[in-house]
Amino acid sequence: MRTKIGEIVVVTNKTKKTNANSHYHAVWTDDKGRPTPLLMTSIELMEIKERANKNKGDLPLLYIPTPKRQGIFRRIIGRFRR
Repeated sequence: MRTKIGEIVVVTNKTKKTNANSHYHAVWTDDKGRPTPLLMTSIELMEIKERANKNKGDLPLLYIPTPKRQGIFRRIIGRFRR
């Protein structure tokens, strides 16, 4: 199994209650073909990173797609089509 790289962003807690965090770390994941949001506190994110570092052998391979390289003529023609 291969996974695609995602981006973790900091989001503000808009409905902050007493003693709640003012921000979370958010990421959208693909869970069996369905987009699924995840929110983590800073401590939870740190714990997740520590667990991943301790169990590197269990991690799936990372798939980073590389863009297809176009030939010189396609690049020139592409400029005129815009």
